[in-house]
Amino acid sequence: MDSQPSLPPRPGMQPPPFNQDTQPSLPPRPGMRSLPNPFNETPGSVPTRPGMSNPVSFRPTMRPPIETVPPPSVSPPEPPKPVNANSPAGHSWYHRGLDRRQAEAKIRKYQKDGTFIIRDNTKNPSEYSLSLWFEGGIRHLRIRKRSDGMYVLGEEKPDELPFDSVVDLVNYHKKDPLVLKSGGQTILMFECPQ
Repeated sequence: MDSQPSLPPRPGMQPPPFNQDTQPSLPPRPGMRSLPNPFNETPGSVPTRPGMSNPVSFRPTMRPPIETVPPPSVSPPEPPKPVNANSPAGHSWYHRGLDRRQAEAKIRKYQKDGTFIIRDNTKNPSEYSLSLWFEGGIRHLRIRKRSDGMYVLGEEKPDELPFDSVVDLVNYHKKDPLVLKSGGQTILMFECPQ
């Protein structure tokens, strides 16, 4: 069996001392004699190395306490203001300040039935408009605010379905179809990104 030559130890480097107490003991093989402890260690003693007259004593050193400087007084950031759950602001489908032509250009990029945008009504600032793609074209529906504060789609009609907010109107028509005056019906499926 070939053995590789061992490298000489680096100057100033010594292998760690062998401690019988922490090493697993194996039963001696028949015909083998036990070797003496080269470091003259006895259980509980401080290890010494050959040629050392006194064992090394270790004393913990006390460090002076580190002085901490308090951070400069900074007022905590204000918590974000809660978004009114009934306000369209903060919803991805709401595009503030978009006019009719800009809404058409955005929706035309996607050309999927049910792609929609809610935008401010340019003629009446207290109302909104719903722009959506349906059967190859863009439809615009007025979201009217009635005198009782309820929101409805389109012009006044006897069977109109009122909602407390524009958010409620959108959420309802994401599940239930809206009927278009020009014919057909669709649900609001795809929110056109900002």
